[in-house]
Amino acid sequence: MSDFVIRPIKETDRSQIRAILTERWGSSIIVSRGIIHEADKLPGFIAEENGRLVGLVTYEIKSKGCEIITLNSFRENMGIASALIEKVKNIAGDAGCGRLWLITTMIT
Repeated sequence: MSDFVIRPIKETDRSQIRAILTERWGSSIIVSRGIIHEADKLPGFIAEENGRLVGLVTYEIKSKGCEIITLNSFRENMGIASALIEKVKNIAGDAGCGRLWLITTMIT
């Protein structure tokens, strides 16, 4: 089992994030509950293993609520998605959010 580290997204990551979201989601524009999100411009976290991106989460905080906009794990059964969600949960709690949610979409 390998180790991964989680760090906040940096501005220098934005082009890579845009490319990943476009490849995985068809666009970096994500619509959730009728709201348009430019996911590549949102705050979030990256999971890295030996300097290679293995997970990504973006989120948005509004009105004491936090929504996870995108969540991707590129290595299964390592706990990457759970660790990314936990990071967002901590940020949401620190921001005084009373609600954290994620709407799932199955991509086939």
